[in-house]
Amino acid sequence: IDFSDKGDRWEGDSLNGFPYGYGCIFNEENRIIYKGFMFEGKKVCFGNDYYGDLGTIEYVGDYYKNTRNGNGKLYDKKNECIYDGEWYNNSN
Repeated sequence: IDFSDKGDRWEGDSLNGFPYGYGCIFNEENRIIYKGFMFEGKKVCFGNDYYGDLGTIEYVGDYYKNTRNGNGKLYDKKNECIYDGEWYNNSN
């Protein structure tokens, strides 16, 4: 599913034109920025966010309706874990 004419897109399962199930989001530069589960176009359950400029992991953990909720780890751009714990509504 193309999100825009610039090249950012979803590669994975879809339903009614929305990302649905497991897949990946790529940015305009063809770099992965998310890998995980989506429901009705929103991040859910579990996934990984990536730094779009480096392709390294930024966050690994739980999601609910596009927000970090539950257990997760946050990494800096040097791939060092800077937080490991509970999240609620994108805050730790």
